[in-house]
Amino acid sequence: MMVDQQTILNVSLDRATLEKMPVHEYVDVYTP
Repeated sequence: MMVDQQTILNVSLDRATLEKMPVHEYVDVYTP
């Protein structure tokens, strides 16, 4: 999953999004 740097920063700062995001999606975002 290719995600641009700004999207990663936005998601990392959005706690509500992190809490709602399934674990597998979180891993996809942060795993190269």
